[in-house]
Amino acid sequence: MPIPFAGELTFIRDIFLNEGMTRKLTIREFDTLAQLCMGNRAQPYPSKEESKLSITKVLALLKEPREVSEDALKWYRIGLQNTIKRLG
Repeated sequence: MPIPFAGELTFIRDIFLNEGMTRKLTIREFDTLAQLCMGNRAQPYPSKEESKLSITKVLALLKEPREVSEDALKWYRIGLQNTIKRLG
């Protein structure tokens, strides 16, 4: 599946396609990724009732005990190490 980033956003494609990418992200690249992460809504703001329902659902999920598999922990650790390397 192609990753459609070109121009100034080619660094995103490089991150996904080249697992050995060892250079650090520039401040501009980091800011761009942060903006993309925060831009998850392209809809009108939710109503007060929708917000309350959403908060209730999230709280219920957070109260449920969860077990994280060793495999998942391994991948979280690898992802965190890669992030730390790239951010310096």
